[in-house]
Amino acid sequence: MKVSTLSDTESWIGDIMREGTDDVVAIASGSKTTKQVKTGYSLLDAMLQIEPGDMVVVAARPSTGKSHFALSLLQRMARKHGTKSLFVSLEMSKPSVAKRLSAAEMGIGQQTKRTIDDLKEAAEFANAAFKGLPILVDFGNRKLDRIIENARSAVKSHGIEMVVIDYLQLVECKGRSREQEVAQASRAIKALANELLVPVITVVQMNREIEKRTGNMPQMSDLRESGQIEQDADAILFVDRPFNRDQHANFSDFIVRIAKQRNGSPGRLTMHLPEPFGWLQDREFDRTQ
Repeated sequence: MKVSTLSDTESWIGDIMREGTDDVVAIASGSKTTKQVKTGYSLLDAMLQIEPGDMVVVAARPSTGKSHFALSLLQRMARKHGTKSLFVSLEMSKPSVAKRLSAAEMGIGQQTKRTIDDLKEAAEFANAAFKGLPILVDFGNRKLDRIIENARSAVKSHGIEMVVIDYLQLVECKGRSREQEVAQASRAIKALANELLVPVITVVQMNREIEKRTGNMPQMSDLRESGQIEQDADAILFVDRPFNRDQHANFSDFIVRIAKQRNGSPGRLTMHLPEPFGWLQDREFDRTQ
């Protein structure tokens, strides 16, 4: 009987099973580490299983903290694990990102009043802390083809291990309707994650239906302009700051709800946003200080 040769994209299912069971045993025995991509936030890592090739959606209404959440992840991953990342900023300009980064690292809120000497010292510490961090920021145009090509180039040239696109509805591509354009962009981003074998965090705006609902509890159907996003995503996170709606709520509460993940279960956790402003922290960190 003639034995046929498999192409690079083909595998017999028995071989796939053997690879999977070998991984399970090796990880359990300690001879191999898990493929989970760690964020550096212990509570989040305990609940969220991000793996290479995953498309992770971070969704919320405007001015809720989606971009800040993504940037918090990247700086924590770079500091704790040396993770190289690409942040594709389609909404914020270079001055806007600079202001966001400096405010978070220096702990400056809108009402912060500090002496010039104190600010100069804080600036020196901030510059030293970020010098050499492996986070590449792309401020190019919003064309889908260009975003994909730049991500490929960054992975190849700089060894990028995580990509963030901020945000999906700003990606420009050809389609007969806005919904088709967003669906096309979503499919392309998921395909890109699979191709490059790096997680791609995709920031997504939600529609206004959430504001009409009692308790403002988001649903996956609230993902703005396309149900395709829900299908493509390996994980969907809803982020929320209750203080934005209720001035009696705890200012520092930052809610992360895992609505979907293929590699684990749904869940909910509360992170800590320092006052007046800073990088997100594990809630357990807040309790120990």
